[in-house]
Amino acid sequence: MIKAQAIDLLFLDVQMPELNGLEFQEALIHRRREEQLIFITGHGNIPMCAQVMKAGAHSPDSVSRMLKSVFAHPLAQTPGDFKGADIETASEDMPPAILSDIQQLQYFPGPAVSFGRGSRIMLRLSDETKRRVPDGATVLVQVRGGDKPVYVLSEPDLMNNHGLAERSTARLALAIIASLRQGKGPVRMDVTMSGMGRTPNLLKALFEPPFRGATLATFLVAMLMALHALARFGAPLGPSRILVRGKKALASNSAELARIMGREAAMAPRYVQAMRNLVLARLGGRARGAAEQDGLLARMEAVNHSDIHYGELAAEASAARTSGDLLRIAARAYAWRRKITGEH
Repeated sequence: MIKAQAIDLLFLDVQMPELNGLEFQEALIHRRREEQLIFITGHGNIPMCAQVMKAGAHSPDSVSRMLKSVFAHPLAQTPGDFKGADIETASEDMPPAILSDIQQLQYFPGPAVSFGRGSRIMLRLSDETKRRVPDGATVLVQVRGGDKPVYVLSEPDLMNNHGLAERSTARLALAIIASLRQGKGPVRMDVTMSGMGRTPNLLKALFEPPFRGATLATFLVAMLMALHALARFGAPLGPSRILVRGKKALASNSAELARIMGREAAMAPRYVQAMRNLVLARLGGRARGAAEQDGLLARMEAVNHSDIHYGELAAEASAARTSGDLLRIAARAYAWRRKITGEH
């Protein structure tokens, strides 16, 4: 295409597949082509700038001077429903048109815009719709004339996908291009910065808009789930022995066997009796008769001001029916023993 047609201006991205922008510039110089190049990149650095300037590029200062008239007129934005607003055209090639569903109009404010010598207004709100923007609004202006004019379109919705979805706006966009182009050459738009010139990469796309936020949120949720699982379940357990040994294992197995057989409540009277025997052994009364033992326990309960009495414990143990009854009676029997013996 470059070989067959003459092109006045090319917009190039630096990072492109197969042949980057700097290599493309060298190829044009080698072929003695005189196209004007504008590099657009998000990965600029000093060595790259030096390389393109050495090949004949304008310095940033000269570019700033060229755009100084544009920078002197900051854009304004006005929210509102501008659908159906009439706009005036200054070129006979552009028929009168109306704006599409634009919720926030971006424009050059003021009744007239002057960008210096060679500038002129191309599109602005008509007098009938100026009440929506009291100071007036210019949306397309020529900022430089001559054989290589420069135009600035302030409202992107006249050219982007949102605007082109409306038939009236699409017609206006085509009319703008048709009236501004010189000759019958092709019209090119550089879309490499939007990803159109790159090989699709699913992994890389996950970390680019609009999927970057969802990817980071997914990683964060996964990390929180992992931390929650670690705090809840702890470190993984090692393999256990097939036959567990020791007193603790014997007691655990015996308790489990009693639970399976439904004999937990029947253990209550024996536990209370065991507590009685421990108290009598501590008081030296195991060798006495049953009546003397009962009298000794009654006197010790009175001396130690115990609000729990052995007779009550024995009656409750005989009436126990559930594992809950067993736990309650065992706790009371243990407290009774400590009260009588003075254990701490």
